Amino acid sequence: MSDDRRYLMQHLSGLPAAEAMRLVHRYVEAWTDAARSEPQAHRRANAGRRAANRYLKGIRR
Repeated sequence: MSDDRRYLMQHLSGLPAAEAMRLVHRYVEAWTDAARSEPQAHRRANAGRRAANRYLKGIRR
């Protein structure tokens, strides 16, 4: 989780607080949706992380 936190801080620093919180909520939604759709339990965390990071990278371009 500390890697996730560091990644988020890196991408969200400099944004207004309200905008950063909006993006964090959507990041969590993307993570949760992807993890829930992964049928193999041992792959869920990575599936969620990849989906959420892709979302954030797409938004911050």
